[in-house]
Amino acid sequence: MKQYTSNDQTAKLIELGFAPNAKIKEVRVVHSKVKIDHDCNFTIGELMEILDSVNETVHCRFGGVKANLVSTNSGYEKIGGDLIDLLFDLCVKLKEEGVI
Repeated sequence: MKQYTSNDQTAKLIELGFAPNAKIKEVRVVHSKVKIDHDCNFTIGELMEILDSVNETVHCRFGGVKANLVSTNSGYEKIGGDLIDLLFDLCVKLKEEGVI
């Protein structure tokens, strides 16, 4: 099961105004200087926190590596797929509709 958004998904979320929590990926010394590589992809938990701010009811049902997400108030429905992809789709849809 994927636990992080892809680079394209991350770019889309940043474009929509969501701020990622940069995580240190690697620290190394290059030519006597410290170089820090960051990972800015969103996690499942971070996307769930974004959705936590929504006043509408968002139901999550987990089934192995698959998940169903339904938001009855906004008319949004998506069945199947990896959880991170479903959370991404829901965040994008609700942001574009002005809900979040």
